[in-house]
Amino acid sequence: MVKRYPHTAIVLIEMQGEIVDGEYVRGEKSETEIKGRFDSINSDSVLKRNAEGIEVLVRGAFYTKHKPIAGAHTLKIESYGIKRKIVCWEQYQVHTIIYV
Repeated sequence: MVKRYPHTAIVLIEMQGEIVDGEYVRGEKSETEIKGRFDSINSDSVLKRNAEGIEVLVRGAFYTKHKPIAGAHTLKIESYGIKRKIVCWEQYQVHTIIYV
């Protein structure tokens, strides 16, 4: 039987800094491990809007059941040697898709 979510990926998260009592407090960086399936996209016709509203050509999609994480900016899959910036993370009823 084929495993539906055979890959393990690491999502790099960076929280924005903020001003507390008149002083700047640096944001935190963390990593979260998630399970899913990665598919490359070898087409020049798949465009997605990033957080700034700019259309970006995507080169891969990571399918997972994990909910979107605020501040996630990079997806790393060591088994494939992939480290790419996250374009968008879309939520559907039973799964989510991370476009890179």
